[in-house]
Amino acid sequence: MDKNHAALILKSAVSFDNEIGTLFRHIRSLEDGEEKERIKKAVGDVMGIITRYIIFPLTTQHPDLDPDKKGAVVDQYKNFQEALNIVCGEINGAASMSRAVFDGDDLKTVQRELARLMEIIDSKILPLTKRT
Repeated sequence: MDKNHAALILKSAVSFDNEIGTLFRHIRSLEDGEEKERIKKAVGDVMGIITRYIIFPLTTQHPDLDPDKKGAVVDQYKNFQEALNIVCGEINGAASMSRAVFDGDDLKTVQRELARLMEIIDSKILPLTKRT
């Protein structure tokens, strides 16, 4: 594919990918249950297909269009921060739900490990974003 068409398609694919991130934030506010999990899986599948079959092949063919490189099609720093916020929200949601699923030592273990994940994000990953 020529570079101009690749750039147009990639820009749309990445833009759609960003909208899917927004969709995930809306899904997170749904009540937990089978419907929420079904929708999350479907949206995740769509995101994976776009990345695997459109974004990766085009950036392999035209590395200078790679959105992960500075000055590329989209602001990946902002996207990373949004993704990290989604992850933190999911971890907090899992911590809240754990009380309904686990008890005793299992509950303590799950909550300790989820807290450890949040600590890793706060102490190891967030400081790196400040250097960007």
